Amino acid sequence: GYIDQVLVMTVNPGWGGQSMIMSTLNKVRTLNEMRKAGAGEYKICIDGGFTGYTAQETWDAGVDAAVMGSAFFNAKNPADALRECRPR
Repeated sequence: GYIDQVLVMTVNPGWGGQSMIMSTLNKVRTLNEMRKAGAGEYKICIDGGFTGYTAQETWDAGVDAAVMGSAFFNAKNPADALRECRPR
């Protein structure tokens, strides 16, 4: 295919540490439905506000990969922060 990956910004671009705009997951759901309907074999990725609090809803929406910035680098224990974000 022509498209390998679609990146959905889930915060307002410009600075780190923002909370995820949860309504942006509607774009992910739409992309996932399009993919299931045969629109392509692209990966769906998100960037922004990915934390243990938003992880499961993000995975459930159909994301294949997520950028984890502030939630990882500002964590007291980065390994725990990663574990909290695993799909369940």
